[in-house]
Formats: sequence, C-alpha cells, structure tokens
Amino acid sequence: MYAHGNGFTKSEFYDAFVSIHRGLFNTRSRADHTRKRKIVSHTFSQQAIGGFEPYISKNISLFLKQMDNLVSPTGVAEFDFLKWANYLAFDIIGDLAFGEAFHFIEAGNDHNNGIRVLNERGEWSATVGTMPWIKPYTPYMFWDNFFPQGMRSVKELAKIAITAVEKRKEMGSNRKDLLHFLISAKDPDTDQPLPDGELKAEALTQLIAGSDTTSNSLTHILDCLCRNPDVYDLHFKGGGRLMSRYEKLCEELDEKLPSLDSPDEIAKFDEVKDFPYLNAVISEVLRYRPTSALGLPRLVPQGGATICGEFFTEGTVLSVPSCKLLRFMDLTIDTIHHNDAAFPEADRFLPSRWLNGKRSTSEKYFIPFSYGPRACVGRNVATMELLKVLSNLLKRYHFELVDPKHETVLREGFLVKPTDLWVRMTKREQKSK
Repeated sequence: MYAHGNGFTKSEFYDAFVSIHRGLFNTRSRADHTRKRKIVSHTFSQQAIGGFEPYISKNISLFLKQMDNLVSPTGVAEFDFLKWANYLAFDIIGDLAFGEAFHFIEAGNDHNNGIRVLNERGEWSATVGTMPWIKPYTPYMFWDNFFPQGMRSVKELAKIAITAVEKRKEMGSNRKDLLHFLISAKDPDTDQPLPDGELKAEALTQLIAGSDTTSNSLTHILDCLCRNPDVYDLHFKGGGRLMSRYEKLCEELDEKLPSLDSPDEIAKFDEVKDFPYLNAVISEVLRYRPTSALGLPRLVPQGGATICGEFFTEGTVLSVPSCKLLRFMDLTIDTIHHNDAAFPEADRFLPSRWLNGKRSTSEKYFIPFSYGPRACVGRNVATMELLKVLSNLLKRYHFELVDPKHETVLREGFLVKPTDLWVRMTKREQKSK
C-alpha cells in the first residue's frame, strides 16, 4: 500500500491537516508530492544534517543545566518528564525550522501556549480527518468546544509559523538551518524560489513533524526503560548476574563515553551513533510504542487491489496501523508492530531483538517513520536528536518512576501521547571509558 509505483494515493483524511497551503505531508497529488520532495529533500542531506548538530547541542546543554537546577540542592528531583521533553524538543525544532528557539527550556513553561496549541491542533485534525465533511462546520459547533477550539488552534499554530518566517526573511541570516535551506530552495520545474505560502507551509510542517513526535518518543523510551525493572534481557555480568535493560544501557554509555561533568560537554553524534544497545533500545521503543501508531489512510486505485488475499474495490480506504491500541470487548487487533509473525513475542519489550544481526529479519515490518515515497523525510534528524539526548541525559542522571504501579495513560489522536511521566531523578557518578 505504501510502496513506490502502486497507484495508492492519500485519502481525504489529509485535507484536515491543510492550513496555510498544501505541504509535503498533506498534499494528495502524486505529481505535486514528487515536486515538493525534490525541493525539500536536499534540506535533509547528510551534509545539511551535520550542520544542524551545533543547534541541537546548544539546546541539550541548556536542558542539562535546567536538570542540574532541578536536582540541586537536595540531590533528588521529582517532576513530570514529559513537560521538559516538550520544552527541549520544541526549542530544538524552533531553532532549526525558524532560526530561533521558543525559549521554553529557559522559562520552564509553555509561555506562548505553543505546545498546547499544537496538541489541540493535532487532535482536531486527526478527528476531523476521519469525517472530513464536518470541517466547514467546526467553528460553529458550540455544543462541543473541542471542535471550535481546535479550529482556533489550527489558525494560531499557522500564525506562529507565518510570523517566524516573515521575521527571518526580514532580518536575514546566514545560519545553515532548515529555514535557510527552504528559503534558498528552487522549484525544479521553474528554477524559482518557493512561493511565500508554500514556504510557510513547509516551515509549519517541520515544526509539527519535529516537535511533539520527538518529545513523546523520549518520554516513551524513558518510561519503557524504567517500567518493570524486574524483567531482564539475557545479558550476564561477572558472577552470572542478570542486568536490567536500564543497567545494560548505562554500562554501555559508561564504557564508551568519557566523563561528562559540565552541561557544556555534549557527546557528539559521531561518538554515539553506533552504540549497539542504545540503538536497540530506541528501535524497540519505536516498535513497541511508536509515536505515530495511527494507520495512514490510502485510497485503493482504479481497478481495485488484492491485499492479503482479499480484494478491495477502487476508492476503498485502507491503512496499516503500527501499534495495537484498539480493543473491542475481548478482541484485540494485532497490528503490524505487535504481530508475533513479524516480531516474535511482540507484546514483550525486548531490545535484544535488534542485536547480533537480528535487525534485518524484522526490518521490513518496522514502520515507525512509515514506508515508501511518503515516508518521513526528517527521520535522520529525529534519530540524531534521540541518540544525542538519551546518551547525554542517561550518562549524567539516573531515573526511576515515582509510582511504578501507576500505568502510563496514553492518549491517541494522530499520535500516541503519554499524558505525563512522573520520575525521580538523581545524579550518576561519572565513569570514564
């Protein structure tokens, strides 16, 4: 369904995600998407991504300074990690997509309501996308504030992007960030810069795609590492002791990284990108609890299509959800990431399934960034962020859940969002490699 050249196109679902102008994510035209992809793809070249790292490191450094402030002077801090993950992710993508962070980390709060607005906009778009015919009426649905407030949030979020792009164009800058590459990009058909509306739409797309997706993933990763510490991976240490997954990851960081005493000392991407267990943990969380779990709807093309032995007529809407959140009475839907045929013992959190060459056997079923020509163009930036944040954070601090018996509440809109994650944080003794 998602592969190249199969005739499937995006459904009306995506119309609910259009605000300023159709962008790379929500355009339904294959020709228009091909044109946009050519324009945007060079923004995410390996050379360009390497230039983004100093901006990511700067915000991680500010984040670690705030973590130091939280843990002083008692040596222990209890706080909602999701909030701080949001501040970090939004500041990083603000720095990259607009040329300036939102300064949420320094303020320690959502001072311009950007996080709230994006959350409301995402839930509104996912809901309206399932019944697109109601979109024109949502401002007037006064009996349910979810709909008019969601429409207001769509406009507010677009305004944030428009204001940021106009400010950058007026002031100018030579910094090589996402917005620089979008402003300097040329249409391959006309050799002209992107029209103003299209430029702002693509900047907005980068903000949406690179903010709460990253913060949710960071929170899911920490939650999965801390939860059920009595469950172990098969990893023996001296004396035959089994190590928890959390311990195993910290051991890898201690063995491979030098002491990182100051928040200004940030481990580089090249240092951490090939850490086996760190990569295995990230992959397993993106499988076990992917941020984007909703099936991405596609229209069956002319002539119909046979999928898994069943024929579907032209115009049928199909999708492949990655995570099983849908339960009806005693029925649980085994979606692709939780299918035992694709991932043995799929309901167990097992980072070891990605080690020792096992990754290749499951790779074709692993779709946290979707698949095919419409797959996430920014996945390499997202991977860099996750690797850098986790390595620098877990090298310095130890985390445990304030209440291990409290199940994390997950809220599904377009994304699977934890509502909070209360953790207890202490400083780790630094060990040199």
